[in-house]
Parts: sequence; C-alpha cells; structure tokens
Amino acid sequence: MIHQKHVDYYIQQYCDGKIKLNKERIELIEYLERDILSRDDLYFDDKMIDDCIAYGDKWYFEMQPFQKFLIAFIFLHFKKNDRNFYRKFLWLFGRGGGKNGLLSVVLNFLQTELHGVREYNISIVANSEDRLRLVLRKFRTQLNEIKFLQKAFECGKSKIMSKKIDSVIRFGTSNGDTKDGLRDGAVAFDEIHRYESNKDVKVHISGLGKKRNPREFYVGTDGYVREGFLDNMKEKAKRVLNGSSRPNALFPFICKLDSEDQVNDSNFWELANLMFHLPMSDYADGLFETVMEEYDDLEDDPSNREEFMTKRMNLPVTELERSVASRDEMLRTAYEELHYSIYIKNNGVSKIGFTPWLLGGYTPDNIVQAVLVAGGAVLIDQDRKQITAAKQQGINHNELDEEFTPPKGED
Repeated sequence: MIHQKHVDYYIQQYCDGKIKLNKERIELIEYLERDILSRDDLYFDDKMIDDCIAYGDKWYFEMQPFQKFLIAFIFLHFKKNDRNFYRKFLWLFGRGGGKNGLLSVVLNFLQTELHGVREYNISIVANSEDRLRLVLRKFRTQLNEIKFLQKAFECGKSKIMSKKIDSVIRFGTSNGDTKDGLRDGAVAFDEIHRYESNKDVKVHISGLGKKRNPREFYVGTDGYVREGFLDNMKEKAKRVLNGSSRPNALFPFICKLDSEDQVNDSNFWELANLMFHLPMSDYADGLFETVMEEYDDLEDDPSNREEFMTKRMNLPVTELERSVASRDEMLRTAYEELHYSIYIKNNGVSKIGFTPWLLGGYTPDNIVQAVLVAGGAVLIDQDRKQITAAKQQGINHNELDEEFTPPKGED
C-alpha cells in the first residue's frame, strides 16, 4: 500500500462528506484504491510533487486540494526503473474550473531546473488560431508580471524558453497536415471536444518517447461533437475505471453532473466545477455568482440551456439523449437513411438532408462537395475540411453516383 499526503487528504475529504464527487470521480477513487494505491511496485516522488505545488503557490495562485491531488499522479513512478506510471492524463471540468490554470503551472514547472530535465520540450496544441492566441497571452502575461520569471524565461512570438536548461514550450494549432512530431517531452491538447478524430493528435504525439518520462495532457470541457475523439477518450476512461483496460492506460479526472435535474440545485454544481467546493476562494465566489446569473437567465431565454448544461455543468444535453430510442438505435437509423439524404450531381451537392448531429454542428449550407468512397461518402465543407465519412451498410456505392436521381417527391 502506498500513500501520498495530498492524495490521502483529497480522498478523506470525500469520505468525511466535506466535498461532493460525481459518479466518475467516485469510481476513480475506487479504482485507485483497488488497482493503484494497493501496489508495492510504485512510488510517489514527494519532493517533485512538493516542488511543483510550491512553484504554483509562489508564482501563480494558491493551489487547491484537487489540484495537488492531480499533480501527485503526474509524478507517480515505477520503482524498478523510475519511469512515470501514467503517460496520458484526461482532465474534464466545467468552464471556469481551473483546468487551464493548473495546466499552466504544471507545464511551466516541467521546463524548469526544478524538474531538472534538460530540453524537456513541450507543445501546447489549441484547436483554433483564436484559442491559440488566448492560451499564449495567458502564459506570457503571467511570466511578464514577475521579474524573476522574466529573467528565467525568454518569451518569443510562439514559444517560451527556459534560459537555464533550454526547455521550450511551443504553441501551435491542431492542424496535423502542417505539423510533424517534435522531439517533445510532453504535449498538451486544449479544448479537445472539437476534435472529430485522433488524426491530428497522432501527428503531435509522434515525437514523444525521445525524452524520458513522456506525458500527454488532454484538457477541456465537453462539447457538441459526438462519436469523435473526446467520446472515444471517455469510453477508454470507463474501461480503465472498471478494470477492463490496462490500469495505466489513462488517468481520467472527469467532473460533471450525474443527471440533468441536478442543475436545479446549486449544491450539486461542485460536481462539475471543483472551485465550488467549500470553503470557496474569492475567485470561486465571483465565478459562482456569474454562473448563478446565467442559470437565472435561462428562465427568460431557455434556448441557452444546452450551452449552459454543456459548458458550465459539463453534461451535454442533446435531442439524441432526450429521445426514447437508444443511442445505438439512433446511430443505426441515421446510417440506414443516409443514402436517401445525399444526392450527387456534377460532383456537387444538389440536396443534403443530414441532421445537425451527423454533421457535427455544420449546416447544409457549409457543404460544397460530396465525394464517394468505398461504402460511403465524404462530405467537404467550404473551408475544404473533411466533415464526416459514413462507412456503414446504409449507403450503396453502385446506387449513388453522378447520375443518381432523387426518389420521387424529393426536391
């Protein structure tokens, strides 16, 4: 049995009823006690954990118990070779929960002499240019506000370098077509809910392994893209927690409401946003008031409910989930009806009848081309980006060609 003071404290908070945890975090504790903390071939690097927490406390903000808990598992190692036990970390919080602040502390610490690994380079991958500028601005603002950090780091247009050990944090977008895997020690993916597949992710992590103790961080809040990269990560998290997958395949820390009706009792909001654990900080007090105002506004404008539930409560509420039909039935029906919804003429689209869910949020007007592939069709939007490929039995390649005539009665 292994112990770590910050891990023990966080678990004890829950056992004593001082904090509320959602189903996934209760399962996380059960998994840790069953499969991880019960082992005798692992150890926590307490000095590295304390140094990282102290670094955050001194230069960023006072670290909260849940943040200390998460940091501890970044520095969990095998006794036999001192390799890190976890390589992949999934952090999903409601908006405003402090995930990016914690990530900034951890990544900045990993490039310092306190971590002690020369040229432990790090890539931070954002899903858009706007998001990239926001993440970079937050980093540079923090470093530029403190004279000591100004002396320790060199801030460039798209990178931050440690002057002592030459570790570089690079900032880029998730466009895998224009990126090759770098010789990184760690890669962090911001707002992963927009990724439709792991295509771009694979490109960015391809350079890992050339530095000792590689790490991958996947952070964000849930979104509207279903059956994409994030949903696959959540499925992997389930397998890890229930013991059907390799125990160190992923460290999943998922914070969300357990049910839609819990949104009507603000005492449950801490399930999705850890900043709302009592006692709340000044930052948390202000955030709570903001979220409460947004909730009250739903009475006058219920159209914002889906956004509020998805982003603030980390619980997507879609028509798919409200339907009496099961999710599998909805998927099957959608694919079976696919070849009645798309008609090809002169390599352009004369009619699109997809649901917004199938298009991942795109509207038919975005579609400019539909290309037939084996057993399916690939839709392409106005920015020449592939949206989705349908590769199920619902499409008949021979029936769907440039001369295909829509069924009678269709426009």
